[in-house]
Amino acid sequence: MNKEKKNDFLFSVVIPVYKVEDYVEETIQSVLQQTIGFEKHIQMILVNDGSPDNSGAVCEKYRDLYPENILYIEQENRGVSAARNNGLQYATGKYINFLDSDDKWEPDAFEQILHFAESCPKARVFCGRMRYFEATTAFHPLDYKFAESRYIDLNDPEETYALHLHITSSVLRTDFAKALQFVEGMTLGEDALYLNSQILRAGGYAAVREARLNYRRRLAGSSAIQNKEQSQRFYSETVEKFYFPLIDLSTKLYGKVVPYIQSLLVYDIGWRVRYGQPEILTDAQWQTYLDQLRQVLQPVEDACILRNPVHRSIFRKEAMLRLKHGQEDILTDLTYNPKNKKLFLKGEKVVHIQKNTNNCEIYNVEHRGDQLLVEGRIRKWIVDARCTTKFVLAFAGKEYPVELRIYPHDCEETMFGERYRHYEFSVHIPFDSAFTPGQTRWVRPRLYFGDSKCDVGTGYGGRRFLATKLCDCAYRMIDGYVVLATPQGLKIQKPKDEKATHRALERRYLKWLWHNKQKHIVWLRLLYWFLAPRHKKPLWIVSDREEVAGDNGEAFFRFLANEQPADIDYAFVINKGCPDDKRMGRYGRVLHFGTLRYKLAFLLADVILSSQANDFILNAFTICDNRYLRDLMHFDFVFLQHGITMNDLSNWLQKRNKKIDLFVTSAPAEQKSIVESNYGLEPSQVILTGLPRFDRLVSAKDRRQKQVLLMPTWRKTVQDMLQRDPEHAAELLAQTDFYRFYNSLIHHPALLQKMRQLGYSGKFLLHPMMQNYTGCFTGNDVFQIATPTDYHRLFTEGALLVTDYSSTFFDFCYLQKPVIYTQFDEETFFAGQMYDRGYFDYRRDGFGPVCTDLDSTVTAICAALDADCALQAPYTDRVAHFYAYHDDQNARRVYDAVRSYQAKK
Repeated sequence: MNKEKKNDFLFSVVIPVYKVEDYVEETIQSVLQQTIGFEKHIQMILVNDGSPDNSGAVCEKYRDLYPENILYIEQENRGVSAARNNGLQYATGKYINFLDSDDKWEPDAFEQILHFAESCPKARVFCGRMRYFEATTAFHPLDYKFAESRYIDLNDPEETYALHLHITSSVLRTDFAKALQFVEGMTLGEDALYLNSQILRAGGYAAVREARLNYRRRLAGSSAIQNKEQSQRFYSETVEKFYFPLIDLSTKLYGKVVPYIQSLLVYDIGWRVRYGQPEILTDAQWQTYLDQLRQVLQPVEDACILRNPVHRSIFRKEAMLRLKHGQEDILTDLTYNPKNKKLFLKGEKVVHIQKNTNNCEIYNVEHRGDQLLVEGRIRKWIVDARCTTKFVLAFAGKEYPVELRIYPHDCEETMFGERYRHYEFSVHIPFDSAFTPGQTRWVRPRLYFGDSKCDVGTGYGGRRFLATKLCDCAYRMIDGYVVLATPQGLKIQKPKDEKATHRALERRYLKWLWHNKQKHIVWLRLLYWFLAPRHKKPLWIVSDREEVAGDNGEAFFRFLANEQPADIDYAFVINKGCPDDKRMGRYGRVLHFGTLRYKLAFLLADVILSSQANDFILNAFTICDNRYLRDLMHFDFVFLQHGITMNDLSNWLQKRNKKIDLFVTSAPAEQKSIVESNYGLEPSQVILTGLPRFDRLVSAKDRRQKQVLLMPTWRKTVQDMLQRDPEHAAELLAQTDFYRFYNSLIHHPALLQKMRQLGYSGKFLLHPMMQNYTGCFTGNDVFQIATPTDYHRLFTEGALLVTDYSSTFFDFCYLQKPVIYTQFDEETFFAGQMYDRGYFDYRRDGFGPVCTDLDSTVTAICAALDADCALQAPYTDRVAHFYAYHDDQNARRVYDAVRSYQAKK
């Protein structure tokens, strides 16, 4: 440690240092670059808290460069609070900042704080804005208080929610700061406790909008704050050492828990009520935690919970009220005031039924025959309130009862379990007979509260309906009717002169777009209206992935090219210049993603058929541009699938999210599962045809070679971990059970010996989602680490498939070939994926043995090789009875089904 500096500094900056060799230099530089002048006005105190890495060397380098300004202290590892206290005693500046060693001040931050401090002598604490960087670039959730720079008085009821919790973005007058020490031994909340204790002592603080700190959110998720929910201390220490001390200090200084501290408690607990009991806590520990939170919330007014501006979720508010009062079903106690159309809870307004357009959402409107289909969802907790008696759709002087179903794809977790946010509804309304030319009708969602009725504020969502929040000029023409989506409901007109009305609406819309800096949208719409009348045939657009064909899209496109139907136009879309671009051009017209030609074709398309259901298939535009063009889109989406669906994908493929018009299936069990699950599809929309690519498999089934295919699916948990820290992806992957299993299998001596003996080779192929990590695996003289370019060739040439949960085995077994399932991680796999278990049980329905460890997998492979890779009983019968068809007419059945669906519209 070098000697204490005697200069008259304006600022002292204390930086605790521990395991930050990758970050601390940036932090130091942000202080050196302060515009008030580092060498003249800033003292830096670097406290090495026994860091085992090279952080100390970085500190020493800067200490040697600025010996008059930088004090370097080394101590045994005692924690961040001890390091701050150690540095505090050496601070000589007029003001002090405790800067975290991975954060960065903006260059003029101290200058801005000094300017405000000189104009506000009563302020003892000064807080700057916080903007995240690295993992995200958002401002801190409490940033709303920085609308303007000002002194925030704790006695001002208008400032109840103007919280600040981070010492790193705060500056204190040093003489004032030295009256308190950080509580040592705390690992969470120690800085918020110190800062808010000082704010209580001072009676307020200064919010300095012009001063900004950049607060690091690490991509690797390695900071103490980011990992806190995984720590048992999170559930004990914070309550005992943070909440209760603030309650006690406020009571001591003010005789009560002041609203500011009440708000702080609600803010922090609001994040905690989002999660249920963690595995690290026993039932008894969890109950103790709940009891302590209940005690903490006793001095908090209900209004403070209900008015909280950060935790807007009604279920978080409900959870905190339930904690406080020990009462279940608190939301059923809502009361309705017919005079102002509002719902109240415990005397506080919760929602305005008529004005809040988040209460009810319409996401699909279709004209079917002489009826109008209206589909949407409504807030479940509003309907479930005891004061609510019924929900209807009002149209043309009549009310149509609505059968409500729980909308399963939008739920919120709380510490008391999952809460579903919405009911969904689907209503067929007699339509055409209600109109005469020139007439206007309304479709209004309506709630009844006893005898009082109230039309519900309505919003609009879904993939292909109107985006009304951007522009009230948006409209849609549906079979001669004008549909306007308003906050009061659907306004539907049957114009006397359809063409004149349409022209007037479009001119109005184009004018709005032009004046709102959307000129490129104006030109796109004008091009569309020029081309649409000249487009005589229905247009079908077919695709697979952006960069690669070879799936059901290609198979169906080649069928169209062979059939050459005279009454439709068709095209295949793929990225320009990719390997399959020219090849697909041999079969017919090719469009390229992202081009103007494709975008116009997308707007003109009558049918889009794809093996993929990602956003790039369902939207040819940016998210913003799509909202101004979706009224022109009229295509039916036919999901050809990437493979047979065996798991529950409804959360991804549900109707509101994707709006699938026809869903291609290959097996009766698969079709039944999709109809009965939560996809939101009618039975007629789930067609049993077989996958088009099966046709090519049948025609090439005699190409079998002595080849073993290892084709595991991807792991979302592994993928997420690698993407968070791409620089160390190879090292991280090598530590996973996934890598260890397959690397051991590829190099297993007994397996390699058996394959050499019988003349077999092998290919190991990662899922396309994990192709970037192929280089992390090494092959040998038997197994090649391969990149799939042609799955059709792989399946026809392969003799045995070894996979885990991938649906690729359905293609392989369509050819009466054997499969082995390696499910060493089945207990954890489904918990981490984007889908849930479905109808297919591998042990009951599977086409091969299920192996749960390395040895049994090797034994099963060797047995299959000894049997010359012939499909064995009972799997022969399972394969024979699973598929609906075993022929090469799958693409034709899809074609006929699409033509039939189009003809009925």
